[in-house]
Amino acid sequence: MHYLIYVIKYIFDANIQSIRCLNENKAITDMVDKSTLSNDVIVIADRGYESYNIFAHIQEKGWKYVIRVKDINSKGIASSLRLPPCKTFDTRIDLKLTRRSTKEIKANPQIYKFMPINSRFDYLEQKSHDFYPISFRVVRFKISEDSFETIITNLDKNEFSLESIKELYHMRWGIETSFRELKYAIGLVNFHSKKVEFIGQEVFAKLTMYNFCEIITLNVIITNKESISIKSTLQLQYIFVYTFLEISTMKIHQMLKL
Repeated sequence: MHYLIYVIKYIFDANIQSIRCLNENKAITDMVDKSTLSNDVIVIADRGYESYNIFAHIQEKGWKYVIRVKDINSKGIASSLRLPPCKTFDTRIDLKLTRRSTKEIKANPQIYKFMPINSRFDYLEQKSHDFYPISFRVVRFKISEDSFETIITNLDKNEFSLESIKELYHMRWGIETSFRELKYAIGLVNFHSKKVEFIGQEVFAKLTMYNFCEIITLNVIITNKESISIKSTLQLQYIFVYTFLEISTMKIHQMLKL
């Protein structure tokens, strides 16, 4: 299952796939395409979503993206690009994606990017002679003494500096913590149903419960910050809210039976 989540940690959409049809790339492109969000949107994603097809779907939606990719020394998009020789950089790349494989295209990798037939790209037919233009920034920065991160983004350099890109990507950590709360505090790791359609109902019911808990905990005012860490306080409040809602639901069911 895959999620489309706001940075404020609300789950906005979910895509449930069977074990035989698991495809993270298709999940995110489907959610992007069907989304009704019309305001300024920035999609923040990790290395599992390194794909020209994903970049194009987000671009066609009119959104922005900040996606971590494999580093320049690994086999990924960044390693195939002509990038500055320095260790850290912020450079713009302009490419024309194509299904064609002519001498001119092979001789100019800084202009053209050949998309083989086995590489999914929804905006070029397999035998198409067209070109799909795409532009983005490749940002590489140091995160430790001998470690670097590489980001691909279509955010404007004049509006978002390298430091801003680092801060934006750091916001992705909220997605990881939301997964933990969803799986263990809400209990998404355990299902009561056996039929597929009922399991789907359980999933979306728990996603709704998760959002409701988030609305409450994000509006709690912590008055004594010295006695216990903010992180621990929020976790306790989260568990309390969920337990309270469970008890209230049980009482409602009991009343209905009377």
